[in-house]
Amino acid sequence: MSINHLNFIKQNPLLLSIANQLPEILVILDDQFDIAIFNDGAEKLFHCTLLEAQGKPFSEICYKSRIPCFISDYARINAHIKTFNQEIETIINNTKYKWQIYSVETPDGLFHVFKTINFSESESKNAIYQLETLLENMPCNVYWMDKNCLMLGCNKNVLTMLNMTIEQFRGKTYEELSFLCNWPEGLAQKLKNDDLTVLRTGKAIYGIEDPPLPGTNDTVFNFLTSRVPLRNKNGEIIGVAGISTDITALKRAKEQAEIASRAKSEFIANMSHDVRTPLTGIIGMARNLELNLDDEPAKMDAHLINESGEQLLDLLNGVLDIISAESISEDDLQEESFDLRQSIEAIAALEMPTIKLKDLELKIDMDDDIPNYLIGDRVKLNRILLNLLGNAIKFTLKGYVEIKIKVIEQSKNKVMLNFMVIDTGIGIPVGAREKIFKRFYRGSPSYKGIYKGHGIGLHIVKKYVKLLGGKIKLQSQINHGSTFYFDLPFKIGSPEPIQIDNQTRQSTQSVISQIKDKVREIKKNTHTPHLLLVEDDLVALRVIEGIIKETDCRFTSTMDGKEALAIATTNLFDLILTDIGLPNLSGIEFAQCLRDWEKSHHKKPILVVALTGHAKQEVEAKGIKSGIDKVVQKPLRLEMLGSIFDEFLLSSNNSKAMNKEHKPESTSDHSLKKASIDVGLGIDLPNTEAELFEMGQFPLLDVDKGIETLGNETTLDEMLKMMIVEIPKSKEEIQTAYALSDWDKVEKLAHKAKGGASYVGTIRMQYACQYLERYRKAGYAKSLELLYQQLIKVLDETYLFIKNRFDQ
Repeated sequence: MSINHLNFIKQNPLLLSIANQLPEILVILDDQFDIAIFNDGAEKLFHCTLLEAQGKPFSEICYKSRIPCFISDYARINAHIKTFNQEIETIINNTKYKWQIYSVETPDGLFHVFKTINFSESESKNAIYQLETLLENMPCNVYWMDKNCLMLGCNKNVLTMLNMTIEQFRGKTYEELSFLCNWPEGLAQKLKNDDLTVLRTGKAIYGIEDPPLPGTNDTVFNFLTSRVPLRNKNGEIIGVAGISTDITALKRAKEQAEIASRAKSEFIANMSHDVRTPLTGIIGMARNLELNLDDEPAKMDAHLINESGEQLLDLLNGVLDIISAESISEDDLQEESFDLRQSIEAIAALEMPTIKLKDLELKIDMDDDIPNYLIGDRVKLNRILLNLLGNAIKFTLKGYVEIKIKVIEQSKNKVMLNFMVIDTGIGIPVGAREKIFKRFYRGSPSYKGIYKGHGIGLHIVKKYVKLLGGKIKLQSQINHGSTFYFDLPFKIGSPEPIQIDNQTRQSTQSVISQIKDKVREIKKNTHTPHLLLVEDDLVALRVIEGIIKETDCRFTSTMDGKEALAIATTNLFDLILTDIGLPNLSGIEFAQCLRDWEKSHHKKPILVVALTGHAKQEVEAKGIKSGIDKVVQKPLRLEMLGSIFDEFLLSSNNSKAMNKEHKPESTSDHSLKKASIDVGLGIDLPNTEAELFEMGQFPLLDVDKGIETLGNETTLDEMLKMMIVEIPKSKEEIQTAYALSDWDKVEKLAHKAKGGASYVGTIRMQYACQYLERYRKAGYAKSLELLYQQLIKVLDETYLFIKNRFDQ
């Protein structure tokens, strides 16, 4: 049927007007596929006006516009079809178009309508469908709420867990869900609060573990949840979406693994303890036999028993070290100010006998820019370097071993140091370089007997380096040596100024007389000074009480930190003298709690002076920060007490006195001061390992020193009688801690026993306690067993010596 296209347009102006209002592209063709109507959208696409296109074949217009004639192709393929109702897709000028094709019978004839579908709308609907399919099949829980925390939707996982339909879920509040699903009290409010936080801040919350959530059939779920704000196209928050991952199975597996790990560790520890206790006895007996036997073959047998026992004991101690290292955390870090050069020299001194025995050279290369004093965990750093240096020596047959420390970065208060331990030894194969840090791994199997060891040291090194904020690395070449290196951050510390009082000590009576004059002066202006004395060692407490009695001051005593706090907050005191190492509440914690209480109750601060048996510089910074006014070294002497009275109680303005710069206490105990500044093995230790066991140079009892401290022989005898009671108790406590391999407690008990010994003149006991305590605190372990046995022996000798004094 032939159509007059011009008349068709004239007869249908409304059709053309409507066509031009459409956002879609519209092309109407007659039954011969000639153009009847072009709308404005078609004119733009084909770069041709309606008047130019009207009545012409569509293929011609496409050719002129350089557009593939998709309609002709479609018509040719479907030539047998007279009418159409299809959709096709085309690409024109790199743009995708979707066309709806349908045929319309009119009085004027058959027309074919080609109209684009709004593709973005179609794509949007398709994307929504895909997104819904994705959400429905996600393995986690997905849900979303509006600004009022009303449920809008969720995936099928949520519906299955709650046993609901989507219609039942929509529109519910958290409170309604809690009631319907029997949630525990507080759960709904917690989840709602998380939503409100996101709505209020506009910030997402990631990876929060929710409280256990009940499901159907008495099941309980654990979820890790993230919440994000939902926004409209203007960026306004319109709700919250939540994604919860079920970690129930993972959490149970983790708990079971932890239980299994604890059971394994406890089993190993118990076995080690059970074997270790009788083994220590065997070693001691073998050593005694070796020393006392005259028969050479028997003497050699005893020596071999002793050597074998020591090797087995070393293995058991290593196992316990591993268990301890596995459970260590940042809470176990003990920061203190220390001299790095002194620590390195002490480590070198410890290993020097082995180095000389193997005819090796030891090199130490430290930057001049390294600060004199650092703040960090000295004990763990020493342990790291001792293990690395010990390994370097073990696997080096000739050449040298070297410790090299360089400054990487330094600011006013912090420094980053690079540590390297280098050797010219056998090297480490490439395949073993990761394995050597695994516990119990040995590069050379034990049955070959080439190198001793249990594969423990490097595992502990890796743990400690990571704990201190670094990462251990290594470079190695077979038969040329190895280099272990790591970077660690430190704060920059300051030294403890040391002053030695060279003045002649005044007589005891003269000092007492002067202090009494000071007390009378205080009484004249206010009242008799009232002191609180806190010391956990009974002998040391009685000594301090005796000194205070001589001054005519009032005092109250306690041996417990918590009890001291209760007394201090319910009574009036002018001065508190407290030990640092107290049970239940340390002296530092006691001061902190006291200052907090005073501040909250608007009370005037009580003067607090702390006594310590540690090196003063180790505890003073922490003590002052906690609220302690002054830290002094044990033992307390009358002159020291007089100095404290001068500095604090005689001040016309106590608050001003409390803020004075703390001057180090003066003392004429040159030997102890010297021990703290000599390099040697470390603070309060001698120069060499051998000197640790030269106890014969110290008297069991120095009566003159005891009288010098306590004022008279009568008081000394009273304290010594008390020592007869206390020494067996201390010995039993130390032996119990040792049997449990609780070296922390052994160290603390040695420190406590040293406190009493320092007052009464039992010098050998004082040094036996001090050497064990300080040796372990420095991070050494090699001679720890021998120091323990030495301490037990000295405790027995001291006990018998004092007892014989009174028996005679």
